[in-house]
Amino acid sequence: EAISPTSVVFAGRCALRRSDDGGNTVRRLAWGASDDSCSAQIQAISYPSPLIGYLLLTNGDVYATSDGGDSWNKRGVAPGSTALGGTDGVRDIAFSGPSTGVLSAGNRILQTVDAGVNWTPVATSAGNGLYNFEFLDSTVGFAAGNKTDLLKTTDSGASWNVVPSAGITPKLADVTGISCSS
Repeated sequence: EAISPTSVVFAGRCALRRSDDGGNTVRRLAWGASDDSCSAQIQAISYPSPLIGYLLLTNGDVYATSDGGDSWNKRGVAPGSTALGGTDGVRDIAFSGPSTGVLSAGNRILQTVDAGVNWTPVATSAGNGLYNFEFLDSTVGFAAGNKTDLLKTTDSGASWNVVPSAGITPKLADVTGISCSS
């Protein structure tokens, strides 16, 4: 996750790292006790600012930091996820502001407006769901997923509409990411 031209946070399994000098040095962000073992692995990360960041774990747990990653606290859990005994897999998390964000769980997009404590379903896909997100600014974002329509929001993720000009038939297949430059 690029935070600025010189700051980046990246993760793999249980390990979380950050560089603030263009990659010259990298430091460990200790969200858990060990890089080798954790109750659930890191699925996705989102940093809406240099100090505020979020982790989505494979079981649906959401962790947050307000000090750039030096300390982490569990904030909430994706409804329907395995952390709550459900079966929904999770794919991505994206915050368009310090406390407003979305996550993908099963075939649903869920939104939070309280920094990840509570999650409300705001969209459902007839396809496999498991959306990936990309926000261009604090209000405009896109969501793409496996065998789903390309979706767009203009209200920070509170509502989503199909992008009719995508012109892809059948629905997008085997999508594993989305990236926008403008």
